[in-house]
Amino acid sequence: MASSSLCKMTAAMAACIVLLALVLPPCSGQGSNESGCTEVARSKTWKGDCHNYSACADVCRGEGYAKGYCFTDVADPDHPVCMCASPCPPATTTRKTSS
Repeated sequence: MASSSLCKMTAAMAACIVLLALVLPPCSGQGSNESGCTEVARSKTWKGDCHNYSACADVCRGEGYAKGYCFTDVADPDHPVCMCASPCPPATTTRKTSS
């Protein structure tokens, strides 16, 4: 039975990733990066279940992210969590100079 549970958990995680990719808008316009990458992380300061999208977004902005969303926790679907998102920072490039 453990194998069945693991398969269900894996399928649920894959579904959440796809859903999150559909929910988050692509990076475009001012402040976007060229890679189109979005950094997503669970809020470090949100306490309890997330049912207030506006409050979640405010908390995420306070943590330095651009947006916040209430999202179903894969491990505990009965308790939505506050997820934060921002465009990925641009990759740092090192410039070699010749003397």
